[in-house]
Amino acid sequence: ERHIAYYVHIGRWIKNPEILREILFVWLPNGDVLWAQSFGRGDCSRGPWAACERLICEEPGKKIRIVYNGPMQLIPLAKVATPDPAPTNLDMVSLDILFEGKSPTWYYPQTENTTWSKWHTEQLGNGKGTIKHVDKTYHFDGVAYRDHSRGPRYLEHFRGHTWIQAHFPEGDSLALYQMWQVVDGVEKEALSEATIYKDGEFHEAKVIYSPRMLSTSNIVCDYQ
Repeated sequence: ERHIAYYVHIGRWIKNPEILREILFVWLPNGDVLWAQSFGRGDCSRGPWAACERLICEEPGKKIRIVYNGPMQLIPLAKVATPDPAPTNLDMVSLDILFEGKSPTWYYPQTENTTWSKWHTEQLGNGKGTIKHVDKTYHFDGVAYRDHSRGPRYLEHFRGHTWIQAHFPEGDSLALYQMWQVVDGVEKEALSEATIYKDGEFHEAKVIYSPRMLSTSNIVCDYQ
């Protein structure tokens, strides 16, 4: 309804795991994108704290506050695929959103000797809070989703992925993740996991078909 969205990422720097790297995207109602990335480290006793971005665990497995205060690059929709690599004009942005889990945590099967981490969890929830961009304040109140991976990632042969979640008004939800890699010069599906959350329980599912975006030219198209 508000045509606003956000994406938050915090991970460890491979050259020094004590240093965290942060990424934040905000999609604005007019189609423009705010973008920022940086490195930093702070007091991580209640959750990861990088440079301008912090995740605060207010209730383990249930509530996580997402806080950001700092500069971001404004990218018009027409330039999303080719943004200025060294912007000199940055905008001040403040984000304060509380994620609240609405389902238990879904654990992927633990894997050994894989290139996409050792284990992975996901959780459906709602996000509620504000995003301030210069002199405008946007209120966010909608579906949110969080995931957490541990273990090394080496994505040299990574070809692409599909990651989709859906939440329906009556409370049911679904989640799926697929990954493709190039093995001996041939593209193969390396991972395909899906689940349905219904009546308070997770049910295993199988991905029959999912859309796959192969070009930035169809970012805003409809998909089935």
